[in-house]
This record gives sequence, C-alpha cells and structure tokens, in this order.
Amino acid sequence: MFKLLRYYAVASFIAILAAAVLLGWFYRRVSIEGIVRVAEGANLNLARAAMNPIKAELLAFLEASADVHPGQAVPPLPPPLAEALGALMHPDHFVARIKIYNLRGAVVFSTQGNQIGDDQGSNAGYLAATRGGVSSELLYRDTFNTFDAETETANLVETYLPISTGPGHPVRGVFELYGDVNALVLQTQRMLFIIVAGATPILFALYAALLLIVRRANRTVEQQQHTIHERNETLALMAARMLRTEESFKKQVALDLHEGVAQTLAAVKLKVEVGRRHTHARDHHADSTVPLLQDAIQVVRAIATDLRPSSLDDLGLLPTLAGAQREFERKHPGVEVRQTIALRESDIPVRLKEILHRICADAFDTAGRHAEQGHIALALGLEDDRLVLAIDLTLSPLAVHAGCGHAGAAPWAAARLLRMNEFTTLSGGTFTARAREDGGIALRSAWTCEEPPLRR
Repeated sequence: MFKLLRYYAVASFIAILAAAVLLGWFYRRVSIEGIVRVAEGANLNLARAAMNPIKAELLAFLEASADVHPGQAVPPLPPPLAEALGALMHPDHFVARIKIYNLRGAVVFSTQGNQIGDDQGSNAGYLAATRGGVSSELLYRDTFNTFDAETETANLVETYLPISTGPGHPVRGVFELYGDVNALVLQTQRMLFIIVAGATPILFALYAALLLIVRRANRTVEQQQHTIHERNETLALMAARMLRTEESFKKQVALDLHEGVAQTLAAVKLKVEVGRRHTHARDHHADSTVPLLQDAIQVVRAIATDLRPSSLDDLGLLPTLAGAQREFERKHPGVEVRQTIALRESDIPVRLKEILHRICADAFDTAGRHAEQGHIALALGLEDDRLVLAIDLTLSPLAVHAGCGHAGAAPWAAARLLRMNEFTTLSGGTFTARAREDGGIALRSAWTCEEPPLRR
C-alpha cells in the first residue's frame, strides 16, 4: 500500500533542504557581485584620482619601459610617480597592492618587489585591459587566483585598468589595483549566517505545518478508502450471492421444465397416440395434436437447456462446451470453431463453470445470429495463477468495433459485451474487449484462483 505520509515527509524535507541550499547559494552569488561592483568602483576612483596628477610621469615611465621583456631589468620609477603610488598605499585607503604592466606583458612595477619582471602576457584580466576594458575579480582568502595564479592571504578585489593618453587613444599600459574587502566579505558572511539562522526555524515550522496538513488529509483518505473497500466487499458479496441465487433459480426452473412440464407433455403425447391406435375411426384432431405436443416438448427442453444444460451437472463443463461446439457447427457450417483447453475438469472451480458456460454460450449466440462465415477461437487455461478464458471472433458480415467501455460497439454487440462483462465482474473476475485491425474482436475474462490448480 502506498505510504503517502512517509513519502511526502521525505520528499518535502529534501525539497525544503534543497531550496535552502539554493537560496544560500543565490544570496552568496548576489553578495559577491555586489562586493565586486563596489570594490571595482572604489578602485577606479582611487586609480583615476592618483593617476591624473601624475599622468605625464606615468606615460613617460611606460614609454621608457615599453621595450622591456619579461625577466629583463626595469628602469626605476620617477620620484613623483613613486611618491604618488606610495600615497595611494596609505593605511587609510583600502589598497593592498599595485602593479603596472607594459604592452609586452612584463610587470614593470609592483609593490611586491619580487614580482617585477614577471610575465603576465597570458593573464585574462591584463588582456582585457589591453583591449580597453576594465576587469575585476573577487579573491577569497586561501583560494586560487585564476588571473595571477597566486594564493592569496586576504579577501581582495583585483581590478585591471587600461592606461592611455585619453578616451579613444591607444592603450599604453595596464594598471592593476588590489582592494582589501575583508570587512565587506565578513559582513556578507555574517548576514548569510543571520539569514540561515532565521530562515531555518521558519522552514522547519513550514515543514511541520505541511506534515500536519498531509497527515490529516492522509487519515481522511484512509478512512474513505476503508469505507470504499468495505462497500466494495459488501457489493461483491451481494453480487456473488445474487449470481448464485439466479443460477440456483435457473437450475430449479430448468429441472422443473425438463422433469415436470416436458415429462407431462410426453405422457399426454403417449396417451394420445395410444388412444388413436385403439380408435377404429380416424380422428383428424388427434393426428394434428401429436405434432403440436412434440413441438411443445422440444421447445420446453430447449428452454430448459438454455437456462441450464443438464450436461453441466451430469458430465461437466468441458463435455458441455464440446457438445455446444458440435451443435453450433451443425447449424452454422460456414463458421469454424476452434477450442484450445489446457485444463482438466477438476482444475476448474465449481463456482465458475456456469459463468464460463454463459460467456461461451453468448459468443456462440452472437456468431449464430449475426454471421454467415468466419471463425471462433476459444482458449481456456492458466496464466500466472489466473484462470483465463480468451475468445477471438472473426466473423463476416459481422463487424465488431469495441471501444473503451464498449461505447463504440454496435448496439447488439454492446449488449452482448455488457452481459459478458457482467458475468465476469459479478463472479470476481476482470473483463476486457479489444478490437483487432482485421475487424474482429478479442475478448478476455480472467479470475484469480484461490488455490491454483496444478498445471498439466
């Protein structure tokens, strides 16, 4: 049975946990972008404020070091430029490091002297700046720097700015500024912790509320299912009882007709015949009465057989089906009948024998009333401990089209299918009807065996 509460509890917990993780990741990404934008703006303002007074000296220095290749000696900074860069590194500012590159990718100045002369020609930030753009990246403490391939010890934002004589002029070099954003990163981490700490009880309260709602709904559904199950069992018992009562009544009526009315008519016929032989004068009324009595006897016996054939109780289902096949083939030589029975008489539950006979009789009656030629294939056997009766009808000029719920069938076919479905369902089985591409119809009735018979 499907455990709704358990399934929902696990699924909703995973969903809420995933949502919390995604929200935390989203907040972190938004915070990082905000920090980068703020630090990049501050770096740009500081760099421009520092470079404007000394732009001439900076351009002259880049001109002097333009031919310096990575690893070669670099000319010293002019004093005004060195003083201006030193002021930019004032403790009141948040600048942590400065670098200057020429167009050959060589570091011609760095506040860390051991980096002067390094080759940064493949640095993505440097390359973006040589094309006139501005590039920035946030470097977390103890994380790998994808631009400079260094391990940082502080939370920094590095910004690469192009150096030119003016807007629209060629780039003469690249200025790199590292801004210390430790305070912003710590504040973001504190805010993330506060949000997580505040959202966690809210999410758990929501989870608990949803569980209570689903638990109440699950109880209601279980009660309804229990009620429906009880009603279905009651209806099934009533249907089975009605079916048994109907079959018992038919059996009694058939017995009364066969043993009572038919025998009485036979006795009357015998007396009439005996009286006629002892009468010397020919009685035309007696001559006409005998055939009428004979017809009445045949009609009564036919009705009794239709209600319940005596062979079903005397011989069993399989001989009765064989006799019905022979009688049908005698009356309808144009319709071929094939029976495939993979069970013994003792394998068939007694309660289903009359049902199986009724369904087969309806199939024969359908073919006899509406077809001149064709074939009927009837199979009875076991499939996965289920007793299965399969009937294939391919008849002409009969055209059967069984749709879902038999809504597309012809009126007479729908009535027959409904009878077969009723017989099967009331006896605890399942019934299906499927139209084939050749215009025929495949019928299938199946019952679960309480004690599966041994296979042959």
